[in-house]
Amino acid sequence: MTKPKPDAIYRWHRLALQGADSLAPRTTLAQALAALDPDEIPAFTQFLVWHKLGALWHQNLETADLLGSINRESARILRTNRIETTALYLAQRQALAEIDQLFEQNSIPYVAVKGTSIREIVYPDAALRPASDIDILVASERRLEAARVLIEAGYEFDPNPENIDWEATFSRGPISIDLHWNILRSGRTRHDTVPGLLERRKRRDFHWSLSVPDSMTMMLVHPAFTKYVTSSNMSLISVVDMLLFLGSQRVDWDTVANRLEEMGLRTAAWTVSTWFRIISPVGSLAKTDSVYARLQPGPARRAYLGFWVKNDLASHWLNHPLPIQVGFTLALHDQLSDAATAIAGWLQTRSARHRDPLLRLGRDQNALDLA
Repeated sequence: MTKPKPDAIYRWHRLALQGADSLAPRTTLAQALAALDPDEIPAFTQFLVWHKLGALWHQNLETADLLGSINRESARILRTNRIETTALYLAQRQALAEIDQLFEQNSIPYVAVKGTSIREIVYPDAALRPASDIDILVASERRLEAARVLIEAGYEFDPNPENIDWEATFSRGPISIDLHWNILRSGRTRHDTVPGLLERRKRRDFHWSLSVPDSMTMMLVHPAFTKYVTSSNMSLISVVDMLLFLGSQRVDWDTVANRLEEMGLRTAAWTVSTWFRIISPVGSLAKTDSVYARLQPGPARRAYLGFWVKNDLASHWLNHPLPIQVGFTLALHDQLSDAATAIAGWLQTRSARHRDPLLRLGRDQNALDLA
């Protein structure tokens, strides 16, 4: 089989983002639909739902009076997804407000990060932005206390030694909480970023969020290592988050660049930005031009990482991730010493993960449940 060109690889990505823009004229959405063969519509609809764009597309099609342009079953799937997204949003909003109250009562500084916070800040209708879980960031020294507060509130802890160095999952009914005490696995950043993030946090209605520069920094770094930038695990709703954030927030780009350089992840942010530029509507990332130039690595690394991104090699190797971890993510660190620190951090956490006190808390909880 002939390998598809980069344009073909990301064709659906571009069309999906084109139709997800609520501010675009009706003709833009109509053009996206016209670019799809009728036989593609059912699979493309599933693509939209997986990428968490189903609710946005349904609203835009409905507003533009274009729902009749797709087959009835696809329209039904989008409508159902929108209803389910709204229902989960309402439950998550209530849960986040409850967590805020619990953590405030217990004097535990926290920030809500990623989708459940971003949607409250930049989306005209937050209920259209799906989120699989609520991501909460606390200081490492408060994580046991935060975990106990969640357990006492009825959340069940699911101990996972694989991720225990930086996150743990708690669930109650349809609500899933990812409690973090680092933004990435140990060793990925040159220093512990969490104290600074908590110190600079901002109050947003019913929860605490990251500051504007820190939010942008997270959006540029997090997908590099948790989603391998372009892999099929990377949801396009994160790109919409970025585009809406750029359209509604004043970003201090010097501060963003300085934070990235302090973390040793300037290259990672440039690589994520490169992919966003490939798939986003033309001109939508113009505000990032200056910082994009400042973040770029040397010519050899630009060519190497650009080849990975343009050809979506991460999706190709996703089921056998060692080539990605060795050949791609290590190259996302700014210096060899940063990559060495990442390897050392991984080895250290691998050897210590089963002794983590949070796992003991999970075992104690399970013993109480059985009793």
